[in-house]
Amino acid sequence: MQVDSTSAVFDLDGTLLAGDSTGHWLKESLLTSWLRLLTGLALLPAAGPLLLHPRSRPAGATPLFWLATFGLDEAALRASFASFVARAQRGTSGLRWRERGLETLERHLAQGHRVVVVTGAPALLAQSLLDARGLGERVTVLGT
Repeated sequence: MQVDSTSAVFDLDGTLLAGDSTGHWLKESLLTSWLRLLTGLALLPAAGPLLLHPRSRPAGATPLFWLATFGLDEAALRASFASFVARAQRGTSGLRWRERGLETLERHLAQGHRVVVVTGAPALLAQSLLDARGLGERVTVLGT
């Protein structure tokens, strides 16, 4: 295989995945405990409208992400992501891969191109999702 200096950049959410990986993970995480759920519902009147617009989405997601991760160390966060990814792989998370995007990504890899996946999702979540598809070591992930 001849290595090419070409790079290809893919967005994770909306291009490789149909849906918002962070949003699906947040929803599932907040549903894991009554306290998280009730606190999340209390935050929703302020955070909800911000989630509707792409430019303000980070401001709306930040308090919900904080709530979903409160009290978790890195190992627990990795476990949470792994559990979510396992459900996504089984098709029970509401998140699905876009085969056309994956096929295009695979073509670039087969041609020896450097592939970068960019995302507003946590890099650890994105990496976990790509690892589950066997892509993690073959692509570079840039996330928040």
